[in-house]
Amino acid sequence: MDYLIQFQINILAFVVMGIVLMILQKRSEVTHFSKILLTWIIVFGMLALVLEPLTWIFDGKQFPGAFFLEYSTNFLLSLMGPVLAGLMLSYLDYKLLLSRKRLVVRRFHMGPALIMLAVLIVNLFVPWYFRVDPVTNAYSVGPIFWFGYAIIGAIYLYMIVFLVRHRQEAPRHLGKIFLALSIFPILGLVVQILEVRLLFSWTAVSATVLIAYAFLESTSGERDYLTNLYTRLSYEAYVRHLVEGKKPFGVCLIDLDKFKAINDRFGHQTGDRILVEFGKILTRAFHPSRLVARLAGDEFMIVIEEDWPDLSKQTAEVRRLCGESNLAEIRDLAFSSGYQRFDPSMTLDDLYLRVDQKMYAEKTPESAKKE
Repeated sequence: MDYLIQFQINILAFVVMGIVLMILQKRSEVTHFSKILLTWIIVFGMLALVLEPLTWIFDGKQFPGAFFLEYSTNFLLSLMGPVLAGLMLSYLDYKLLLSRKRLVVRRFHMGPALIMLAVLIVNLFVPWYFRVDPVTNAYSVGPIFWFGYAIIGAIYLYMIVFLVRHRQEAPRHLGKIFLALSIFPILGLVVQILEVRLLFSWTAVSATVLIAYAFLESTSGERDYLTNLYTRLSYEAYVRHLVEGKKPFGVCLIDLDKFKAINDRFGHQTGDRILVEFGKILTRAFHPSRLVARLAGDEFMIVIEEDWPDLSKQTAEVRRLCGESNLAEIRDLAFSSGYQRFDPSMTLDDLYLRVDQKMYAEKTPESAKKE
C-alpha cells in the first residue's frame, strides 16, 4: 500500500497512457507513420513509468538478484530519457515535414541515445555516471550524473529551435500544440531536478501523449486539418440547418486557377502553404460570422446569410490581401468565383451544381483546361 501511495502519479500516468494506446489501436481506421511513432512513444513512456518506481523499490534491498535488478533498472531508465526525447523529436519532425526518409537519414534522432548508451557501458567499469554498492545495494550518483539531464534537456530545447526554424511549414493553429509538445517534458524535467522526490519527469510525457493524441491524431471532422477551415461535412450540416430553419442564404464557390501547375512547379509542400495562406485570406475578407469551408483540394465554399451581396467587393478584397501576402507564390494567385442564392425549390445538390457552373463560367478557357 505504501508503494501505491508513493507512486500513485506514475500509476495514474501509466493507466492513462495504456488507455490512449488501446484507443489508438482499436479506433484507428487509417494507419500512418505518425501514429506508429506515437505508439512507440507510448510504449517506451509506459516502460519508463514502470522502471522509475522499481529503481526506488530495489534500492538497498537485500535478496538474491537484488543488485542485478537495481543496477539494470537504473541502467535502462537512464537510457529511456534520450530514447523518448529522440522519438518525440522524430514525431514533431514528421508532423511538420512529412518525410520518413529524412528521419531514416537522421536515425530517428537517436544520436544522443547512442552517446548515452556508450556512457552507460563505460559506467559498468568506471562508475562516473551512477554507482550501486555491491554490498549494501545502495544507489548513488556519480560525478557526471548531470550529463543525463543535460543531454535530455538539449534535445527538448532543440525541439523548440526546430519548431521556430520550420514555423512556416506549421499551420498556425497547430503552432501552440507543437510548442506544448516541447515545453511539457522540459517542465517535468526541471521539476524533478529541483525536487527529486517529485516524479514528474516521466509523467510529463503522458501529458504530452494526451496532447498529441487529442489534437494531432484525433479530429472531430468539423475542421480541415491543413487549413483549419470548416470541412465539407461541416458545410453540408450547416446549410441543411439553414434550409430546415427556412433562413435565406447563398453560397460563394471559389476555386484556384492553375493550382495543379503550381503544385507541379513548386511541389506539394509549397502548394499546401498556399492553401493555408489563402484560407486565412478568405477568413479575413469575408465577415467572420460567415462559414468558410474547404470542400476539397483548392475548392472553397463560403456560406453567406444575406440577400444578393456585392460579391465584387469581397473578391476584390481577397485579391488585395493576396497581393500583400508575405508568401511570394500567392501574390499573383488567380482564382475564379461564383455565387448562387438558395431557392426552396432546390436540393443541396442543385445548389452546388448551379454555383459550380457559375464559377466555371468565370474561368478563362486556358485555366479551365489545366484544372
